[in-house]
Amino acid sequence: MNPRTSAETELEVETQCDGQSTLLAQWKADSAEQLVLEEETFVGDQHRVKGNDEINWWNRPSVSNKFNRRHNTKTYKVWRMILPYFIYSLAFGGSMFLRTNLILELLCRRYYTEADSGSILPEDWTSLQDHCRKPEVQALASRFTFTTDLICGILAAISCPKLGALSDRYGRIKVLCIPATGTLMSEAIITFVAFHPGSLSINWLYLAYFFEGLCGSFIAVIAITHSYLADCTTPENRNVVFGWFHGCLWSGFAVGSLLVTAVIRATGDYRGVFYISVACRLCFSISLLVAVPESVSHHQQLIARRLFSKRKLEMDASLGHLEKTVRKVYDLFSPLKFFWPKGHGSSPALRRNLALLAVVDAVTFGIAMGSFNVLILYSRHEFGWRAYEQSFFFAGMNFTRICCSTIVMPAIVWLNHGTLWNPKSESHTGCEKLDLALLRSALAFYTLGYIGYALATVPTLFIISGVATAIAGLALPMLQSVMTKHISAIHTGQMLGASGLLHSLARIVTPFALNGMYGLTVGTMSHFAFVFVAIILGTTACLCWFVMPGVYLDDDAEVHQPILKSDDTDEEVHA
Repeated sequence: MNPRTSAETELEVETQCDGQSTLLAQWKADSAEQLVLEEETFVGDQHRVKGNDEINWWNRPSVSNKFNRRHNTKTYKVWRMILPYFIYSLAFGGSMFLRTNLILELLCRRYYTEADSGSILPEDWTSLQDHCRKPEVQALASRFTFTTDLICGILAAISCPKLGALSDRYGRIKVLCIPATGTLMSEAIITFVAFHPGSLSINWLYLAYFFEGLCGSFIAVIAITHSYLADCTTPENRNVVFGWFHGCLWSGFAVGSLLVTAVIRATGDYRGVFYISVACRLCFSISLLVAVPESVSHHQQLIARRLFSKRKLEMDASLGHLEKTVRKVYDLFSPLKFFWPKGHGSSPALRRNLALLAVVDAVTFGIAMGSFNVLILYSRHEFGWRAYEQSFFFAGMNFTRICCSTIVMPAIVWLNHGTLWNPKSESHTGCEKLDLALLRSALAFYTLGYIGYALATVPTLFIISGVATAIAGLALPMLQSVMTKHISAIHTGQMLGASGLLHSLARIVTPFALNGMYGLTVGTMSHFAFVFVAIILGTTACLCWFVMPGVYLDDDAEVHQPILKSDDTDEEVHA
């Protein structure tokens, strides 16, 4: 067979894409009588509708069926997501540190049973906790949690970017139901194991983490929710809104921690919290389907599908079977190209900013997740804290995060801009100096907090260090907000999906390093993991000083050229 020429390939691609172009054109014609747009392009982060500039931000529709008023029967508000998100956070906050306690105590029972040491283990779970401070048991729990995090992290690293890109093409809500279902199945399996430790092996927990990772885990839930918020906000408002939703996240964590305290006081056993967690996750999935409106319009979904189909056809036409197989393996990590854009509208400054912010975001998230199990095991080993004391500790940290996200952050924005909302501004102009100042300050608090953990010899200093790291919780919403300010809305899901891939990779690497260190040094130099984290965070804080404000992707160039195309020359970026 003679190889096809590039002209024949291009003709085939255009022919196959012509049907989608015709469908899109027909849909626009049908909607023309119902809606008048200023331009048929993206302006900033949303389509601009005539007469919509003066609408308050919280009453303005998100990018929705406003493009077809026949279906616009209600106002779509970002606040519709708050209650479901809080319910999910409540479930996560109630069970997240109980999972580690459950693993520790199940392994403790198995350790003493296999050792046949003659120790008489108590039947009640509360009394059992005193036996779990032994370094050998702590090391077993550290290795087991590392394995479960490894399973979940690898699968989530594969699925999370796929889900993020899929949400651009088919809508946020439908795709968000996938990780919601996965976490529900995982929690249900853990609940069965917790209440039937004699008949069900602890190895069933591997299956729970398998389902959770396969569906994207909570990383995908957070990433797609942030994409939803980015659809509904302007760049200037995004810091505040992301901060408020992180305040909602920490509120759920705090209330969930206090719920653990209440259950323990009422029943003497924390395992009843798992039933509540399953119910909350089920409510979250149902509320997504019946109460939360879609933020990505049908028009926007069609454009994203057409761009995806065109790129796929171009690749299929130019590659053979072997090349396609290699390409599929390569595509697992191809979303990371987003942080190094080439082509029209990009610049070296833009690439440097996105790459540095992606590294800082991955490291910060990885440490927040990877050190969590170490904090639980360390506080049990050093101070004898049980689930009851740990619930108060994490509740205090989360209430500090709530105050920072919902009070401190809006106050700083108001003092700097004179207002919390700027609904008229739709264009993105890159991150501001205020964003970078807040980010650098948060990372400094983060570093100091882990230095305090390493030096703490009494519970009081350990709690103060926890408050410092809680203040640093501002870094997570700020990083997501700052990164979205560099691009426009059509690529938000793709960017946050790529960020989710980095989060998943960080969830693999960080637990391996920290749990491994703690397992090797517990009983001899148990605080070494915190020293290592402080060094990494200090280095990461230094990277933020190389991020430049006012750098962004050129909107006009992006409309005509995808930012991931690698064979075009760079053009200047507005600063």
